[in-house]
Amino acid sequence: MYILNLIYQEIDLFISISYLNVVKFDAFKPFYKIVTYN
Repeated sequence: MYILNLIYQEIDLFISISYLNVVKFDAFKPFYKIVTYN
């Protein structure tokens, strides 16, 4: 049971990090478009 709980925590952490990366990418998207157009 403990191991299963640990796996769920790892998945939760991974999802949180992935979500933060997506939000960060969305924040830089306008800047990224400016760079690609030039």
